[in-house]
Amino acid sequence: MTKITRYLAVLCLLNVCGLLVAGLGHRTRNQVTWLPEHNGIAFGLHGVALASVPRTQARDSSSCSVELWMKAADVTEAGTMLAFYSAEHDITFRIRHSWTDIELRRAETSDRDARGLSRAIIDRVLRSGMSAFLTISSGPAGTELYLDGILKQAIPRLKVSEADCTGQLVLGGSPRGGDLFVGWLRGLAIYPRALSRLEVSRHFHTWVESGRPDYTADETVRALYLFAEHSGNIAHSAQGAGVNLFIPERYMVVDEILLEAPWNAFTPTWGYWEDIVINICGFIPLGLVLCVYISLVWTQRWALALTVTAGAALSLTIEIAQAHLPTRNSDLTDVITNTLGTFVGALFCRWVVGRLREWNTAGVLQSATLGLLHHR
Repeated sequence: MTKITRYLAVLCLLNVCGLLVAGLGHRTRNQVTWLPEHNGIAFGLHGVALASVPRTQARDSSSCSVELWMKAADVTEAGTMLAFYSAEHDITFRIRHSWTDIELRRAETSDRDARGLSRAIIDRVLRSGMSAFLTISSGPAGTELYLDGILKQAIPRLKVSEADCTGQLVLGGSPRGGDLFVGWLRGLAIYPRALSRLEVSRHFHTWVESGRPDYTADETVRALYLFAEHSGNIAHSAQGAGVNLFIPERYMVVDEILLEAPWNAFTPTWGYWEDIVINICGFIPLGLVLCVYISLVWTQRWALALTVTAGAALSLTIEIAQAHLPTRNSDLTDVITNTLGTFVGALFCRWVVGRLREWNTAGVLQSATLGLLHHR
């Protein structure tokens, strides 16, 4: 059995090395590029742009509006297009797409009853292969979502304030990592007030026709990004001094999270379920080989428990290390699924070890091993 156990030890080591490479490998380049033929920026699989939006003394601090000219590369996926973050209140407001739906979410607060619901989903907003001009106008009467200048849905109980649209502005993904947006942005404007339906319609038509919104001198604009630079790592704001967007050379996460809870990481997308299957299948070979090795070297009685413990420990180590890698997500869901994969492999080991013991009793295994070594 000496030769066989050595081979199994090598296979175990190769499995561990492969899982470490798969779990800790990452790309650092920030995948944000300028559109070659139009004003705008494109976000790859790992792309982010950042700005710091300070709070202003707005006349109506309970209101805020955002205009976003965008296109998702694939409407069968999901991702956060825009989010505001503050260290005190976490993610205060974000706009994301899930398939063709648009989700608006603001931070939960102690005065939730007074401020309204924290989340709203507007169905079937995006269309495959088509750009969309989104306007979110929010005030004391609630929030309205416009698509291409036309009212799509009113959400009276969702209210976004001017304070929710300040702090660290993140484009291309969640401030806490993951939930990445792949597509392009051709325009972005932030207003510390609610836009009227006439303003929404006028801004849409003038922006699409001339590349910028037509607003009067008394219309307050907090930040306006036309993305007309076509090079460099700064997207200047046409309004709002000091609110320029910065495109870092390396991909980064504003607030990296350690071991995100499964209920927070869950997203009803094909990509999420695909990751679940990959994480389970990826640890099955380790569970099988390690359990066989332990059964032959030590004892079969504790082989299953020791194998599952080792798989869980390896997965936990990888996830803790991923918290320091911006392109990876530290997620408890992965620990659970990896451990499940190890358990499945260890269960299969029972059958394999049983067969090996039968062959060894009959002398078949030793004869085959000696014959193979003699042939070599």
